[in-house]
Amino acid sequence: MLVFMVLAVIFYTYHKRRDILQKNIQILLVVVILASVVQKLESSQFMSGEFYYYMINRGTLFSFFINFFSESLEVTKSNYELLKTLHNTDPNMGKSVVMKDVIPNLGKISIVYAWLTVIMEFSVAILLLLKPKSALTHILFSIMILGILCARFETAFMALLAICGIILCKNQKLRLLFTMIVIGCVTLIVTKIGYH
Repeated sequence: MLVFMVLAVIFYTYHKRRDILQKNIQILLVVVILASVVQKLESSQFMSGEFYYYMINRGTLFSFFINFFSESLEVTKSNYELLKTLHNTDPNMGKSVVMKDVIPNLGKISIVYAWLTVIMEFSVAILLLLKPKSALTHILFSIMILGILCARFETAFMALLAICGIILCKNQKLRLLFTMIVIGCVTLIVTKIGYH
């Protein structure tokens, strides 16, 4: 993945028709984000909040923040042990486990977060399509990237998105923000902390 990031920057730097390359990057970015939105909308587990509910209670999502709260950390460890025990049982026995919520009302929060994720991604895709040079577009795009990174260290893909942001954005401060995201993601990739 690191190779693709380097190649993307090299191709952009030495490309003779930057306007065509920027348009291609813009369209590809819109297609990728809209595909993500469609995939989420088609998944009943995602839209019902079950995905976030399960992943948060297991300690997989927002693990960086959960580590600051000892009671939440204990709950996620307990839930993980319950799931591990269930995994080792015979599936034909029909056993199930009930996980404890890491935070109160996690079921409702998971549904709201799922819908906010879809709305945010859809908004960013439409703005990138209609106003690719707008500062508002790139502010929302950077918020989307940082939001995904806070939930889970999807570092390689987020670095590629941030590189696209650098290429499409004209605002120097936002380009600096995208550059810092890329540097942070590459650092996490090299140190093998993030997912790549």
